[in-house]
Amino acid sequence: WRPAAGVQRAVARAVPAALATAFVVAPGALDAFVSNAWASLHGQWWAHAPMFEAWTATLGFVGAIVLWSSAHKLFFRDEARAAAYRFDGEPAVAPFEWLGELGLKRLWGAWLPLVAYLGSIKLFHCFVTKAPLPAAAPTALRVVAEVCAGVVAYDAVFAPIHASLHAPGAPRWWKRIHRTHHEARPRARRGKALVPLETVQHSYADGFLQVAVNVLVQRLPTPLWTAGGLVLAPKHPLSRVLHNLIVTYLLAEAHSGYDLPWMTHRAFPNVFGGARAHEAHHVHGEGNYHQFFLAR
Repeated sequence: WRPAAGVQRAVARAVPAALATAFVVAPGALDAFVSNAWASLHGQWWAHAPMFEAWTATLGFVGAIVLWSSAHKLFFRDEARAAAYRFDGEPAVAPFEWLGELGLKRLWGAWLPLVAYLGSIKLFHCFVTKAPLPAAAPTALRVVAEVCAGVVAYDAVFAPIHASLHAPGAPRWWKRIHRTHHEARPRARRGKALVPLETVQHSYADGFLQVAVNVLVQRLPTPLWTAGGLVLAPKHPLSRVLHNLIVTYLLAEAHSGYDLPWMTHRAFPNVFGGARAHEAHHVHGEGNYHQFFLAR
């Protein structure tokens, strides 16, 4: 397993280098790929629906939670081997809670955040009209820059909010907003490592703060050089979709309870705090307030 772990980590670390090399060697091919992808997406009627990005984020969450909930089945021969790569060294407790593993009450609680999120975004679009999708595709460099900037901005903006929810001198009502995320665990899971469903187990107000931060960073303009000089353009919808998929994956990974060699905190230990830092945050109830990156 150790040699395989080294290979997995090396492959994960090679992805950014391979992408950077592709930008140097074949930027036109990358632009053509992005252009074809956008043309295909733009041609679908559902991509023009006001709720398209919300549904993309929802599917991103569901997919990532299903993936990490099934990690002991997908990546290991047996549960004992999987347990060795969990932070507590024990099998995950009720990883399929979202399938009713702990009864109907917990099943409803597992899916309630999805209903609340989609309902809130639907209400948002009753007051804010979605802009028409642009026909022009972005360059590959623009997509990468917008996605990276958006993920960094989300983490940077939410971290001080998260820290304030734990601050000793904060008002009790403010700290109560976040308490559900740390305490809404079944009794059998108390003192055990996280499971990915806990990504979305929080109060409505807590979830609202995270969604509001995401909406804010998704609406940050992008500086672009054009024939007329520097302009501030809206973030391209393709970048927004990819941003949602990456953020939902990283949030689920951070709550997975696993310490696998190819995860972000292992592949890039000087950049990402990832699951290790967030597990420590839940164990100690403080510190490591960034969702993805290491605090500097």
